[in-house]
Amino acid sequence: MFFYSNELATARRDFKQLVGLAVTSSPPCRAKLHLAQYSDDKFVVALIYPAEYDDEISSWLLAGQYKTSGAAEGGTGAVQRYYDYGPEILDRHQLFGKSDLVSRTGEDLFASLKLAVQR
Repeated sequence: MFFYSNELATARRDFKQLVGLAVTSSPPCRAKLHLAQYSDDKFVVALIYPAEYDDEISSWLLAGQYKTSGAAEGGTGAVQRYYDYGPEILDRHQLFGKSDLVSRTGEDLFASLKLAVQR
């Protein structure tokens, strides 16, 4: 998803708001977040994630009440255009998704110490 702005201050605020959302509520998958500049008056906050998580990312943004003042665009074509154009990346952040794995306790690990296969 791409959130466009004509002002750096607005784009930076949108970027920080998404980072803050990811800290308080993990996104449903791993994602890249870029603050990039196309020209003097065109900035974008790029949220790049696997396409199969479209619905989950949309729900996450809605639940987090993320709002932007500029135009928004999504889809694999938008990602390709972004990479083809190669805007200057001003800031970046890696978002980590919710883990589907359950950590084992120390007792579980110790009990499984001599097993040939660990999962």
